[in-house]
Amino acid sequence: NEEKPIESTETRALRSANTGVSPLFEQLRTNREAEQEKRDEAAKALRGTRALDDEDCAHLDVVERVRMEREARIRDEVEDEVAAFRAARADRMGAG
Repeated sequence: NEEKPIESTETRALRSANTGVSPLFEQLRTNREAEQEKRDEAAKALRGTRALDDEDCAHLDVVERVRMEREARIRDEVEDEVAAFRAARADRMGAG
């Protein structure tokens, strides 16, 4: 007594049509491997980083100081222009 699966022609047609679809465990394994590759790439990118040395810190300090000086200069120029505008408007209002 052998057990034989009963397959209809429809079942056989569906199975042959789904040959490109992998079983669930293979899909899960593929997803897991893809996630592991992403983690490996991230770890590889971090391995290339290094701590800042004194020269790097000094350079960043200079860059920050220059940026702050530029912002302060721009702020002062804007304040001067606003003051000049207000003075001109006050003169015009007083004369008019």
